[in-house]
Amino acid sequence: MHRSYQYDRAYNVVGIEDDRWRQTRYHYNANDQITKTQYSPQWGNQDEKFQYDNNLNITEHLTTPSSSMVPSEAQGAMLQLFQQQQAGRVTRRYTAKGYQDYHYDVNGRLAKKLSIHAVFVPESGAIYGTHKIS
Repeated sequence: MHRSYQYDRAYNVVGIEDDRWRQTRYHYNANDQITKTQYSPQWGNQDEKFQYDNNLNITEHLTTPSSSMVPSEAQGAMLQLFQQQQAGRVTRRYTAKGYQDYHYDVNGRLAKKLSIHAVFVPESGAIYGTHKIS
């Protein structure tokens, strides 16, 4: 497969073209954070938009026209972006395999990380298992 990349002056990837995904474009803010991703028309003119707070944390992720039009191969990457935060600290991060909870002590230090993994059983749906990682 042939793939080509285009970069801006800050060496951010602004475009990727290949035989499978065709063309993907990326837009950045002054902090070099992605603010918009545009997929090729074969994916229904899909766009993703991202917003950040003053501490550079992602606060919003919008997919238009609908998330169902994102290619299934890209769903895992999108899920990894979604996280919940409190006081500037990640409290929950969703991944393609489940999610992770983060717990902090009174001084704001990470005290516990709990990983929840989904196990799919064809006849009964999803079963969640808990794995504590300290």
